[in-house]
Amino acid sequence: PFAGPGEWSLAKFLVENLSQMQINKFLKLDLVCLIFQTRERPQFKSKDELFFYMQQLSGCGPKWQCMKPKLKGYESEQPIHLIWRDRLEVMKQLFANPVYANHMCYNPHYIYQGQEHQFGEFWTSDDAWEIQVSSCALV
Repeated sequence: PFAGPGEWSLAKFLVENLSQMQINKFLKLDLVCLIFQTRERPQFKSKDELFFYMQQLSGCGPKWQCMKPKLKGYESEQPIHLIWRDRLEVMKQLFANPVYANHMCYNPHYIYQGQEHQFGEFWTSDDAWEIQVSSCALV
């Protein structure tokens, strides 16, 4: 769905490094518009178009879903878009991907820097220990 390697690398960079709001802001920057006056502009001009093209890639994983929630008593100038993927399908994709096979952690652990408990991944949290302990108690 992308015009060439340059457009693909831009799309990949945007999706991996910016939020959807930041992607839209980036694509509307005067400097970006100026750059694309001298070069061919990418096919996508907004986050929605970019994510549409990304979804066209084979093996792209679970389908993105979108809804516009409306809350009584809370009006917004712009519609709110809730965008998500099915969490079970995402987990299936991650566990089936051989790239991650040697990087998955199933055992909780603590990381300390001096006396201070460091938190990073879920497996370094107190919750991970609680789940592990409570599931062991059931066995």
